[in-house]
Amino acid sequence: MGVPAVGVPQLGKGATMEPPLSPAVLSAALRDDARIRDALEHRDVGAVFALAHDEGGLSYNRLGEACDIRPERVSRMAKGDGTVTSLPVLERVCDGLGIPGIC
Repeated sequence: MGVPAVGVPQLGKGATMEPPLSPAVLSAALRDDARIRDALEHRDVGAVFALAHDEGGLSYNRLGEACDIRPERVSRMAKGDGTVTSLPVLERVCDGLGIPGIC
């Protein structure tokens, strides 16, 4: 047996690695909600995060992880402080929340 590679997790017998988290997919009803669609058309990501949090039950941590945005920033945007001005970030939000066909 050799030396384990640096950075490669070593698992004991019978242990499994947890799969990466899936996108923070919104329910079909919320995904199709006119408020979500309107918010995305106006690039109001804060409103999307607020609806996903308040009505979709997703935490700011979960939303941030799914969209590759710090949870603190997600929280601030959901409360109306800050916006997204970059198309790549808007696309990450749509991908992270499983919203097809908008971005």
